[in-house]
Amino acid sequence: MVEQPETWHRLKWPALGVMFVSGLYKFVKDNLYVVAGAGFGVAFLDRFSLTEAVGLFVVGVCLFAVYAMARFWRFRFSFNAQDIRLRQGLVHQTEVRVAFGRVQSVEVLRPFYFRPFGLVVLSLQTPGQAKPEIVLAGIDKALADELRDLMGHDAHASDGHTPLMTIPPGRLFKAGLSSQLVWVIGGGLAYLTSQALERWSETIEAGDWFNGLSDSILASPVMVVGVVVVLVLLVFISTGLYTMLVHWGSCLWVHPDKLINQRGALSTRLFELHRDKITGLLVTQSPLGRLFGVWTATVHQTSSEDLLAEGRGQQTFRLLGLVRSEVESLAQPILKAPWPSRFHAISPRYRRLWRARWVVGAIGFGLGPWAFGGLARPFEGFWPIPWHLLIAVAMAGLWALVAVRYRRWGWCLEAGHLWVRSGLVGARVQGVALERIQQIRVIQSPYQMRHGLGSVRLVLPQGELLLPFLGIEQAQGLANTVAWLVERQGPLSHNGRMVESPSLRID
Repeated sequence: MVEQPETWHRLKWPALGVMFVSGLYKFVKDNLYVVAGAGFGVAFLDRFSLTEAVGLFVVGVCLFAVYAMARFWRFRFSFNAQDIRLRQGLVHQTEVRVAFGRVQSVEVLRPFYFRPFGLVVLSLQTPGQAKPEIVLAGIDKALADELRDLMGHDAHASDGHTPLMTIPPGRLFKAGLSSQLVWVIGGGLAYLTSQALERWSETIEAGDWFNGLSDSILASPVMVVGVVVVLVLLVFISTGLYTMLVHWGSCLWVHPDKLINQRGALSTRLFELHRDKITGLLVTQSPLGRLFGVWTATVHQTSSEDLLAEGRGQQTFRLLGLVRSEVESLAQPILKAPWPSRFHAISPRYRRLWRARWVVGAIGFGLGPWAFGGLARPFEGFWPIPWHLLIAVAMAGLWALVAVRYRRWGWCLEAGHLWVRSGLVGARVQGVALERIQQIRVIQSPYQMRHGLGSVRLVLPQGELLLPFLGIEQAQGLANTVAWLVERQGPLSHNGRMVESPSLRID
């Protein structure tokens, strides 16, 4: 049989603009301190005239345009019924081959700038990778649907099916108010605003007017508070609107073999994940999310980056703006296990140990200046409240925080799945099937050894998970249970019912 020659495809010409913008963005991101910091003003604004600076900018843009054209010309891909190949590179050409059977998630993005041309961005990710291995930015939607069909992801699986849940815009707005994006946008705006005001105030024309305005604002405490409140409200509102637009119309479909999430107003994003590739479920609630009553659910898959430590990933299946009932209903379709009926508390000695540490540290910090007669007391003559009273208030606050932290810890083992709850002001619940645990370690400090305790550290495909201060019999029983399941290649017996190890005891 004569082997048919491979057909190599290229991206459509609008992808050239995307490569140009992405290359420019990557350069600015890698050299942010030079571009946005004081070095930019020294190197360009002070040493070159306006005409020379504009000329250098035009030259840089032309160089990036040539770079983008070379990348576009060298980018090719081909596929058959079993795998897909990608070739790219300017001087050193690299080739990536991915078998369709190893793909764990597929993402189809329809940006607003590709919609008039009928193009999409197709991303494929395999287990163990922090980023997608195949990214085709600028292919026909029909070709993307054909590739999804070859991978077993029916391109029309959600057509005519009612989604399991749809998140309304109001809850998406609340999720934006309670997300970490608030602090990112606030910090970025504060930095850019300070840089702009500093340079503007140095000009001769604006110097006197700016100094007079700043003096009048600072002279009135009410004015200062008003300006701060207005700026904070603008940051929160902009973050809420941004989150609402990005996740607009977020829907979840559950099929026997995969999960599908579609969202986005300007740019539509469709994310598909094989159910047999799911490694865990993480449910989080920030302090502001607890105030608004909204949760965030993240479906984990195998990745080379620690998604549990980072709290996010390049490719994550995430649902924002959930309420408590929706969170509990996700456990069954995602992990094929019910939401835990109750959580077991860890040892009270966790609370005692941390309280003792904080008390000793506070006493040492408070009495340290008085231990040496010649040293000045902290804040003497500056702070109106006595120093020892501040120490007492701090100790009381830390005492209460340790109690709250202790009550937040909890764990549950049901239907072959381990659930770990933690948090302080917010909440964090992680669920994982026992057969997904790659490594389990029982750790004992000298204090824990004296009191018959131990901590369990779990190594999961998506990161590490710690369960502290269990009874040593419980910790060792959990480790024995995981080893017992691995030896039998799964937690199911011959009749399909879940089997629990008799070595685990819950007191």
